Amino acid sequence: MLDGTASPEIPTAHRLYFTDELRSDPRQPQLEDSFFHSLVLRNGTFKTTWHHRLDDLNVMVEPFLPSDKPLDILDVAVSSGISTIEWLDFLERAGIECRMTAGDAVIDASLVTVGPLRGLFDRTGHLMQLEVAGRAVRTPPPRRRDRLRFAPAVLAVKAAAQVFRGGQRRRPLKLVSPSLTAYPRIDVVEDDILNDHRWPRRFDVLRAANVLNRCYFGDQVLERMLRNLRSRLASGGLLIVCRTTEEGRNDATLFRLRADRTFEELAHLNKGTEVEPLALSLPPER
Repeated sequence: MLDGTASPEIPTAHRLYFTDELRSDPRQPQLEDSFFHSLVLRNGTFKTTWHHRLDDLNVMVEPFLPSDKPLDILDVAVSSGISTIEWLDFLERAGIECRMTAGDAVIDASLVTVGPLRGLFDRTGHLMQLEVAGRAVRTPPPRRRDRLRFAPAVLAVKAAAQVFRGGQRRRPLKLVSPSLTAYPRIDVVEDDILNDHRWPRRFDVLRAANVLNRCYFGDQVLERMLRNLRSRLASGGLLIVCRTTEEGRNDATLFRLRADRTFEELAHLNKGTEVEPLALSLPPER
């Protein structure tokens, strides 16, 4: 973990996205996970992720997936996208043909360089990582002395971000695992599941893992999210809602959309999702 000082154990965005250093590093999965864990997003949350997080969920869902047609699947709040890659690999091994759309609230980013400094920014201008002399610094640093220590560097990269709009000094990137570039059947999009109303009744399967959690949102917001996600499902579509506990257990429920566009429960994993009552109580969609 980062301690607020420069750390060699957290890859910088430049090293992860614009060099080949990690491809031959046996620690590549762990280093990639550490990179995403270290980023503080503009809403104060983290892109928390790790490899093989949802393996048992993939196994639970697979028998319920239609096999008579290619599936159009949406995976929301994907963080780094590693779990999306693993899901697609699993489905292909099971002989299920599909195309996936992977969405997250923060995807479009850019790396700004000024002298020996680099700053990783989201599209709103929020600074997510500072690089000093090739080493990563959490922003904002948690300790006051480090906030003072790195304040000039932070100001410098923020000023540069206002000036540089392109070229080598400002390089765009997608804030997901670089491994996704090897998967042309995964479309990566920025997606706000509360307010984005694209894709009406398009998807056969939709997965929402580690986003519809009561520790993040109240019931009113959760209901709005469920309504919006439902609007993206085709008739008979499947909704997968999962929460990974602090102990690493996946509690999930698989729902099916009935003809009147209300949900019915198909299957549980462990304790099921905590938002199951909200999903089942949604009135028919108009």
